[in-house]
Amino acid sequence: MNTPVRSIEQPKLLTTVQEVWSEVLGFPCDETQSWEDAGGDSLCTLHLLLGLEKALGRRLSYDQFDPQLTAIELASSLGSSTENTGGAPRTTAEGVVTIFLFTGIFGDEPMLAEFRRSFGDRVRFHTIEPPGLDAPTAVLTDLVATAALGVAEIERVAPTGDLFLAGYSFGGAAAVQAAHVLRSSGRRVAWLGIFDTPVVPDAAKWRQRYRDWSTFALHLMGATRLGRRLVMAALERLRPSWVVRCQRSLIWRFRLSALERWHPLPFEGPALLVLSEELSPRTATRWAELCPGIETVRLPTLHTELLRRSSILIITPIIEAAVRRTAGSPPAEAELMEAVLQ
Repeated sequence: MNTPVRSIEQPKLLTTVQEVWSEVLGFPCDETQSWEDAGGDSLCTLHLLLGLEKALGRRLSYDQFDPQLTAIELASSLGSSTENTGGAPRTTAEGVVTIFLFTGIFGDEPMLAEFRRSFGDRVRFHTIEPPGLDAPTAVLTDLVATAALGVAEIERVAPTGDLFLAGYSFGGAAAVQAAHVLRSSGRRVAWLGIFDTPVVPDAAKWRQRYRDWSTFALHLMGATRLGRRLVMAALERLRPSWVVRCQRSLIWRFRLSALERWHPLPFEGPALLVLSEELSPRTATRWAELCPGIETVRLPTLHTELLRRSSILIITPIIEAAVRRTAGSPPAEAELMEAVLQ
């Protein structure tokens, strides 16, 4: 149940949004401009979310953000929403499929929220994020251990019934591993979606992407939980603007190490592979070997753009058709396939 905002609180909330908005973008907030038009990219949105969480003293979700919102509309959205971070199961209408979506290397992000919104109420999502930097290093560098945490969350939310899993980038590997574990325990994984998940050597070449962010000292000190806490505490005091940058650098290295050490097992069942042109043809071949009969869709876009607006128009109806076909809902399938053909 949503909690309405008292009129006396709205001006204060709007002022908070405007202050954080201006601080992140570096210039005064224009109430007539949307966040996207003002230049808010994914990293800026992360800083906006963190700033608002700190100012409001509560957790927020990317599902509460839309790049098309103005500051006034964002304040209204935050005021009328409950404190839901995606961890609690949502009640769904009968026949509506819930997909457990494993997020990418950096966890949830605006692109994934936009992807989820594109389905409206026709498909529900339960977001599963990988462990943060407060987790043991042994977990952060082990995809099997990371997937096990996701399996525990799935079992808590959906202890019975068929399961629909999907994952983007690093999350695709976690979803595949989770599917193996769930099937081994007797659960039926009815459908699996793999969205631009690399395999070696694709994963190895990505190591260069964050080379400029990485220093030997940072990763040496960040190799343990205590070291990470000390580094972040020092940055909070000396260079607060570097905190997120260093966090992302460390997370990137840990996740990439986990991906490179992972040995996937075959998955026999309905699956959909969506790939950007950034990944090599070897990736499609390897996934076809691991998942016999997998449906593959390649899009002329980059990895970081795969689930953005232009690609979503193509991907969403294909996913809906695949999920409904597996779930046994043929009436809507004809409409979805017609949309794909158009």
